[in-house]
Amino acid sequence: MQQRRFDLDLLKCIAIFAVVLYHANFIFETVEIKSLHYFSSGFLGVDIFFVVSGFLTASSVIRNLNKQQFSLKQFFLRRLLRIYPTLLVLCTICILVGYFLLFSSEFSELVVEAANALVFIGNIRLSNASSYFDLDVSQKLLLHTWYLCITVQFYVLYPIILLV
Repeated sequence: MQQRRFDLDLLKCIAIFAVVLYHANFIFETVEIKSLHYFSSGFLGVDIFFVVSGFLTASSVIRNLNKQQFSLKQFFLRRLLRIYPTLLVLCTICILVGYFLLFSSEFSELVVEAANALVFIGNIRLSNASSYFDLDVSQKLLLHTWYLCITVQFYVLYPIILLV
């Protein structure tokens, strides 16, 4: 078992703090409290999470490959069991609540967002979703799943690249 990395815990703490302050800043701007417009580093927090997650995943895969103990099937299964149940519950609740609270066009968009998130391609759709008739990106209820989609895509591609 790997020893806990407190330096990486500190980086994750800084990342969480940056993201929370960024979103708090967005809320403050929405309610017209302009004097609190100091925190614009939320994307830095996301970047830190990408780097830490990538480092930990890569280290684990490489360590197990070197020991000849790596199983692609087990790697995928562990990631899927950790991520998918919560994502499925989130999408189900959003769709159920959205059915009663959203207009039909917004609900249709939510169903498409949920389907894309559940097959981990939501980030691709969101990156192409800026047409004239599209909902504003800030109105997409599952916008935050883009990070999860990128992470899962990394989980799929990186071990395969290392194995090849």
